[in-house]
Amino acid sequence: MASEMQTAMGGSSPKDAAAVLAAEWGRLANETSLPRDRSQELLQALDRLPLTSWASRPQVRLLTAASTLSALGVATERLTLRDRRLLEVTDQLLHRLISDLPAWRPAAKEELELLLEAWERLPASRRAPMTLALASLEDREAIVALERLAARELLRTNPDVSSLLSLMQRDSTQATRPRDLRILAARLRSRLGDTEGALELLAQESSGCAACALTAAEILDGAGRSDEASAWLLRATVGEDPLTIRQFIFDRAWARKAWQEALDQQVAIMEASQDGAPWRGFRSLLEHEAPELLPRAKELLRLRAPDAYMTILLQEGPDEEVALCAQSKAFSAARLWEIAGLLQPRIPAEAAKLYERALQMQGVAAVTRLEMTAFLERVREVTPFFESLGRPTKAHRIARDAASVSKCGAALKREYEHFFGSRL
Repeated sequence: MASEMQTAMGGSSPKDAAAVLAAEWGRLANETSLPRDRSQELLQALDRLPLTSWASRPQVRLLTAASTLSALGVATERLTLRDRRLLEVTDQLLHRLISDLPAWRPAAKEELELLLEAWERLPASRRAPMTLALASLEDREAIVALERLAARELLRTNPDVSSLLSLMQRDSTQATRPRDLRILAARLRSRLGDTEGALELLAQESSGCAACALTAAEILDGAGRSDEASAWLLRATVGEDPLTIRQFIFDRAWARKAWQEALDQQVAIMEASQDGAPWRGFRSLLEHEAPELLPRAKELLRLRAPDAYMTILLQEGPDEEVALCAQSKAFSAARLWEIAGLLQPRIPAEAAKLYERALQMQGVAAVTRLEMTAFLERVREVTPFFESLGRPTKAHRIARDAASVSKCGAALKREYEHFFGSRL
């Protein structure tokens, strides 16, 4: 097999060799398995065929290469291939072909159908770049013909939900096909100047479709209709990927210097994720562009994203503000224990209050023997600290109180007496 392919490639021009290799790659994609020696053979052939040898303006032969390479992309996911190097090279070749795509000038109907077939056979995660490339073709007649083909395929799509769920279970590439096809058709219509037609197509998907909302916003922004773009995006924040949408709204708002809108979206992002990590970069932006919004930003975070805000305070202080924020009922026992440990050396009285709350929460919630043991270990761990405050029995009284109100109080009491060797 190796000698056959090497013979076919030997003496060929780089373009011919690329086509031979792509055809072999596509043939292998239809096999039930891809032996490692075969993948190694392909990699060795690729080492002799650097990406720079692929023509900058591919013709029909490399349209075939695009289709066969995309077929391999599907096959490698379907066959759960674990040859990482082969997958990386496949992606490199796909990227090169797709990057060159806008300069292609397909003329015949067969070439356009081959392009759409290549798009269809791409893994769902790799369709978006080719969608953009197809909408960027330089030949208007090709755009018109592709839009007709996409519209025809869209009409053929079975909208039945049960069929779609069945497809999702069998083939992830096909699961998003109706949505991806709609986005492709919309981008092609937009390229032809039919903004309303593009929006009509996108509106037929769920209003919570993040990909459709992002596409609609880009089309509307390009048409100078930014208010309508914002409305599309806001509707999608209740959909499948709200954080991605909110981040996009934030970026648009910041680019327009709409500081309050940007602030609202950043707070919403941190509220949903309860992650304080984005704060440092956001604070720098505010300090540079809109310092008057800093107090408002902190107040909104304190009210709506207390756990994220606590992460910020633990990094920036001051301790008094940390103690004030810790009074919120939003924190878990583990989080309160963490905060108390940081405050203990500096504000011991506040740390004692937090330890007490954390122990109460953990004790009442303890149901299994493992949870009870973890609680009693916390009691033992914090006892020396309470002793240093002149309250040597405080932690044990918290355990007794927890047992008195817990649904598993009798079991907790038995575990306490076994653990400490004394009556509760």
